[in-house]
Amino acid sequence: LEELLKWSHKLCRKHLMPLSVSLQAKDSDDDDEVTVSVDRDRFMDEFFEQVEEIRGFIDKISENVEEVKRKHSAILASPNPDE
Repeated sequence: LEELLKWSHKLCRKHLMPLSVSLQAKDSDDDDEVTVSVDRDRFMDEFFEQVEEIRGFIDKISENVEEVKRKHSAILASPNPDE
């Protein structure tokens, strides 16, 4: 989980904060509409790399959950020394 949080923080710093897009008002009368120009190929490649990395983290978390379940069952099945 700590590794996932570090990765998430790194992702925000790397991609969201410095994301350079050109925002241009389409019309001086309509300030609510903007055009966003982004390098789509590079963005999509990075996006899919990040998706694969996240899938790896999810698999690792699933493995850790299964290990916790096994240990929890073993602890519950062991004799209680307090009795």
